[in-house]
Amino acid sequence: MIAMVGNGERPTGRWRRTAAWILAALMVSVVGLMAAPVAFAEEADGLPGRFGVPLTAAAAGSQPEPVSFAISGMKYLEGRPLAAGEFSFRLAGAGVASIPAGSNLPRQLRSATLSEAEKYELVAHGDLTYYPESDQPMPASALAQNNAEGAVTFGSLAFDSTLLGKTATERSAGRVFCYTVAEQVPRNPDGSLKDGVTRDERGRYVYQGVTYDDSVKRIYLYVYQTADAGGSPVLAVLPLGDAAFDGRPAKPTSGAGQGFLNVFNGAVLDRFDGAVLLDGEAISAGEFTFSVREVAEDGTIIDSGTVPCAAAANGSEGAGVRLIDGAVFDGPGRFFYAVKQTGATRSAPADVVLDESSYIITVEVAEGSNGALDASVTYVRKKPANSDRWLDVDLDAQPSPVVWENHLKASDVPGTDVPADPDEGSAGDRPGQSGAEEPSPGGDGDTGTDGDGPHGDHPGAGASGATGNVGGSSDQSGGAATDGTGEESSGTADASPGAGQSAEGGAASSSRGRASSGVGAPARGAAPAAFAQTGDDLGVPMVIACVVVVASGAALALLSRRRPPRS
Repeated sequence: MIAMVGNGERPTGRWRRTAAWILAALMVSVVGLMAAPVAFAEEADGLPGRFGVPLTAAAAGSQPEPVSFAISGMKYLEGRPLAAGEFSFRLAGAGVASIPAGSNLPRQLRSATLSEAEKYELVAHGDLTYYPESDQPMPASALAQNNAEGAVTFGSLAFDSTLLGKTATERSAGRVFCYTVAEQVPRNPDGSLKDGVTRDERGRYVYQGVTYDDSVKRIYLYVYQTADAGGSPVLAVLPLGDAAFDGRPAKPTSGAGQGFLNVFNGAVLDRFDGAVLLDGEAISAGEFTFSVREVAEDGTIIDSGTVPCAAAANGSEGAGVRLIDGAVFDGPGRFFYAVKQTGATRSAPADVVLDESSYIITVEVAEGSNGALDASVTYVRKKPANSDRWLDVDLDAQPSPVVWENHLKASDVPGTDVPADPDEGSAGDRPGQSGAEEPSPGGDGDTGTDGDGPHGDHPGAGASGATGNVGGSSDQSGGAATDGTGEESSGTADASPGAGQSAEGGAASSSRGRASSGVGAPARGAAPAAFAQTGDDLGVPMVIACVVVVASGAALALLSRRRPPRS
């Protein structure tokens, strides 16, 4: 019969052996818990790149600094040069995904053996679910425009540790933040499409000869907490998908990092210059000014502006006048520009007699043999001062078909005033107005009733369609922004009126005929650091283990001590 300790007798060998086995099992468990971080660090040391960072516990209560990332890309335009600020783009938040506990996804995303395309598939088409969150980081402005080189850069996104979770384990696993970028289409302040915006057979928007890219770029940013070599916690960002949409696309593909590509299918008249002379005198820049107006066949003024002359290149040989500069035409037809001299700005303007001749320049846009549109000046008509007749001008005339010959007044004719500026509303500048002052292409110059000019042979497209420099100045018109995906119903962005752009793509449009003459963030493709097992994770188990060891030792001591037999 086994003697019981409670009777004050010495414990038997079976009790001692049982207590020893229990104590040994507890000690093995404690050793295993203490050795786990070391084993994990040895495994991480065998991985390439930044995965080899030693796994040290972060200081208790320390918080990593926020990390920033800026989404950027490129805009391409085929068919004509790209202008700074011509197109705009909208960034929208598309949800945040948390990584499930126990998932192997963090290791896969930080692995150096997987390609960026494979990682993109994991976050875009894997088991993650993206939910909208009101605190998803956004830049100060959701709109960005291209620069002269085509670069598009949004403001920085700032991520802090509170976005990743409450515990170190959650922060180490990280979260994935999704964004979209879409090109905007020109809209009016009330949100409606601008006049002239159409759709092609594929449903893409077309404005002023430019077909807009309707692709939507998808950006995934994997943000997580790791530790540096000194054990301090840091945040890192791994960009995936279209985070840098800078590749020149042959065909836009989501997630491949390709830029936006627009195609211009219209025609551009690069320049057309006139000239001004002054009796062999040198002319300085801006000494004479000229009115340039785009007019319809019926004389309606479509657009107008004023341009100065340039400085005479060789002293006394006259000065050039840039009358048309980069005029853009989105379809075939005839387009008319009425030009005249308006004033002098030299120190003694009363000493100059201005040439009051008026000209009408006809630009024809037609389809070439290769199917592309081509723009060229085909007619120049002149109405001399004090004359009612329009005369044809030789297009090969030098220094230009359009020349104003100013004169110095004779010194012995006192009191002569500078002639008043020509009336900009005179009938002589209206190609569609019948009468003695109307230019007559192909006629005898007396009337506008015959020939193939603006009033005779009606092309049917001369009243609209031209944009470009009709006066050297430029107007920018604003528009409201809506969804930003190329479709009104996508719901990826809210309205932003007054931003100068619309919701579905587009540029800050020129007036018709007047276009202007992060700490810890890994490099793209680099493997981020492994996450550390911190004191937050091991503190409670270690305390429990210590308590168990102490209690077991005390119990064994009580079992082993002798007690005197009772008398």
